[in-house]
Amino acid sequence: MARILFVCSGNTCRSPLAAVLGRAVAADQAVGLEVASAGISAVDGAPASGHAQTVAVALGGSLADHRSARVSGGSLAAADLVLTMTAAHRDALLAGWPAMADRVLTLGEAAGFDQDVADPYGGSYEDYERTAAELGRLIRAAWPTISGRLGA
Repeated sequence: MARILFVCSGNTCRSPLAAVLGRAVAADQAVGLEVASAGISAVDGAPASGHAQTVAVALGGSLADHRSARVSGGSLAAADLVLTMTAAHRDALLAGWPAMADRVLTLGEAAGFDQDVADPYGGSYEDYERTAAELGRLIRAAWPTISGRLGA
């Protein structure tokens, strides 16, 4: 089964929400896809932020069991496609793992936009809703790239 890895900073907001949304889109498309998330500067084992958990439930998913994970060579090697939230995340991954260049894109690039996903950390519930809406829009727009890259 193909595996996609969403990457942000702390793995408590954007990338976990992207994983929830990615699973939902894959299910809608009837595609078997393993979806994971990680963070460039994550502290292993932290729960998703409270607002991220609440927004995930509103989206029909759950982050109740989510625990943050720091990006590692193993998590990258296991991924067929890595989608980062920002160009800075992409660049940090490629600086550490240049051999991953053919598998790492920003979510915005995959969707055909020159756009980073802003971090809602510390913001209001509405900030998290806006981020989730943006993630959903970008994941749907990126689906042709995702499915093409993964042969889904």
